[in-house]
Amino acid sequence: MEALFSGKACFLDLEKWRYIALQPPEDSFSAQFYEMTDELARCIATCPWLVKEAYGLRSANTSEMSTIERVSALVHRTLEVYGRLQQWYGEFSAFAPLPEEVPSSTEDPLYPVVYRYCNSCTATAFCGYYATTIILHMILVECHHPAGDARELSSTVDKVCKSVEYLAGTGILGPYRIGFSMRVAYEMAPIATRLWIRKWLVRFEKFYKASNPNNFPPIDAADNKL
Repeated sequence: MEALFSGKACFLDLEKWRYIALQPPEDSFSAQFYEMTDELARCIATCPWLVKEAYGLRSANTSEMSTIERVSALVHRTLEVYGRLQQWYGEFSAFAPLPEEVPSSTEDPLYPVVYRYCNSCTATAFCGYYATTIILHMILVECHHPAGDARELSSTVDKVCKSVEYLAGTGILGPYRIGFSMRVAYEMAPIATRLWIRKWLVRFEKFYKASNPNNFPPIDAADNKL
């Protein structure tokens, strides 16, 4: 998360780090879950560089050939990661059950229907997927590529928010599990959803200091982009 929001590339995306991993568990079920989440982590690790490049192109002269080439290269890399991510989702959703929609236990007015997952590990993986989807669509929208879908952005922000109540109930690690996804969703959320997220941040702060609302952009920030 530090790399993503500080304009740096993530060292985990370097070739020498990309396929370094701890020894997977011997249990076949756990090993399969480990391998799947490891691939998700590799997709996430590409995002800081992609966002950094997208930011850099904002101030570039769009009529220059060098800028056109940079946009083309960024779109190509983003679509490549997006393809890997969609393949991951297809395989993971066949491996782990999709979340179930249930009424909010708090009768939340903004999200009266929320997600319930089979366990916290699965929920964390799905939320990592949602956050990465938001980032990739944001970049494609910025590049005016037809694969970038503003409606998909909005829908995926809602999926993150509908996961908060479940993960908040999984103990002191709940805020840590959902923190990254909430931070990404916040960037693309409308003002009403930002206010909603900040209320949860206040609750999470005593367990997860990174959720301090003061570390997030102001509610009325005009530029809702990473």
